Amino acid sequence: MWHALKSLKAGCDAVSKDVFSNVEPLSLPVIDVNIFLNKDKDTSKYQQECDKLADALHLYGCAVIRDPRVEYDFNNTFLDMMERYFSISDGQRGNKSNSSDSPSNIHTQNKY
Repeated sequence: MWHALKSLKAGCDAVSKDVFSNVEPLSLPVIDVNIFLNKDKDTSKYQQECDKLADALHLYGCAVIRDPRVEYDFNNTFLDMMERYFSISDGQRGNKSNSSDSPSNIHTQNKY
């Protein structure tokens, strides 16, 4: 989104430059799973981390999770998989010739 705003700023003369002057890239809070795993050792840190996670989910709908149990290579594998998945258009994902992520008979919402 940050790059989209910058390109919009550069290409749009009708919009005042003041609109984009205070735009900062989104910085999501990092949630440390270690604190949740050791909640009995420091309950105040645990409560702070719970509040931070709740605020992140409320404000952004997502959070960055740091889990010491996950190896770095698994993280890269997951990110590569997600990038490949979202690089395919929706039309290709639903194509019967490809392995679809949704059954072909479920293509509309229920009608009430």
